[in-house]
Amino acid sequence: MNAMNEVRIRKAELRAEVRARRDAIPPDERARLSAVMMSRLLDIVTAFAPRMVMLFSSFGSEVSTRGVIEALARGGTQIALPLVAGTDLRSVLFRPGDPTRTARYGAAEPVAAPEVPPEALDAIVVPGLAFDREGYRVGYGRGYYDRFLARVRPSAPRVGIAFGVQIVDAVPHRDGDERVDAIVTERDIVRCQPARAPLEGRWPGP
Repeated sequence: MNAMNEVRIRKAELRAEVRARRDAIPPDERARLSAVMMSRLLDIVTAFAPRMVMLFSSFGSEVSTRGVIEALARGGTQIALPLVAGTDLRSVLFRPGDPTRTARYGAAEPVAAPEVPPEALDAIVVPGLAFDREGYRVGYGRGYYDRFLARVRPSAPRVGIAFGVQIVDAVPHRDGDERVDAIVTERDIVRCQPARAPLEGRWPGP
């Protein structure tokens, strides 16, 4: 077995394991923990004074992002959401109340929304099934975010959000896998190490 296939198999195993852990969290508890995490996420994102933030519309047993989308929009921050187009991920403008449709993978996507160039984003909130403390992540297996993040300005912070059960010791990775800079959980904020050079000295908090 070559190294690429080995990483693919290990990711698939980790994906199934961590998804089962997340699905096992009772809905009421997920809602409570999501509220704690969204408060932390809002603090961390607004510390960078972004004009345009890309988030995602959560679905299934993911951390709920609805509250932070609405709070940022009320504060005057422009919001972008992801839209899958073929093998690409695009960022498109979104305002709470805009029409959406359900994408084939389950999330809500804006309908007929203007595209936002990746270089216009000031911060990106990144979903994932599993994360480690170096910032590597396992998504849903299509590589959309890895390809997209490679096009975003290096100075734009990338923040993952996940329940504590989704943090693992090590995520298998290979060349081309993009890292996040921090992960917000219900327990703490994990500042990923080693830090990406463009964000050294810019991160808010102690």
